[in-house]
Amino acid sequence: MNHVSFIWNIAESLRGPFKPSEYGSVVLPFTVLRRLDAVLADTKGKVLEVAHQAGNLPDLQLREASGHEFYNMSQFTMAKLVADPADLRENFHPRTVSNIQMGLVFEELIRFANEKSNETAGDHYTPREVIALMVQLLFALDDDALSKSGVVRSIYDPTAGTGGMLSVADEYLRKMNPGIQLSLYGQDYNDASYAICKADMVIKGQDVDNIRLGDTLTEDHFDDKKFDYALS
Repeated sequence: MNHVSFIWNIAESLRGPFKPSEYGSVVLPFTVLRRLDAVLADTKGKVLEVAHQAGNLPDLQLREASGHEFYNMSQFTMAKLVADPADLRENFHPRTVSNIQMGLVFEELIRFANEKSNETAGDHYTPREVIALMVQLLFALDDDALSKSGVVRSIYDPTAGTGGMLSVADEYLRKMNPGIQLSLYGQDYNDASYAICKADMVIKGQDVDNIRLGDTLTEDHFDDKKFDYALS
């Protein structure tokens, strides 16, 4: 993937202070931060205006101004803080890279990082072709019910990783029924995967409390809930 190669080539500038096995701990957080920065870019001015006018900084008004479930009141952007390479802004703006594509980028970066540290990439990555087939099979018998108006559904992945299965399921159902109300739930034991999944859910407008950190087998955070669908 060109985006992954582009990012990982930048990581080579870390050589010296960091070992190759440590690149992931720097590259992944900054990729997430840059993604959030880009998602908020279009409404940045409006958020700052509301923040300046409001004395007690009402959370709801700031979220409405940003158009998302999150916002940033800082005057700074990544562009102001660092001297970006010429194409960085174009390559990482949400209009250029969709949420699904960004999920792939995150997964590939984790795979790269794991290879550098000799971890097993399969622990954190499932090929999208496999996920697409799983999603099609999961919903195959429910197409008629899911395409009706007023449909409300919940989906759970107990080994969510970076959220790939939840994202593909979300995309599939919203194409079938743009008005569907979906709640996405997931849990994962890997800190990096969990953080990326949570960031992705924030961008999607999902409740971030629905993504939990921990081993599902020994620390099930959703043992009191029931879901319409589960895939793993």
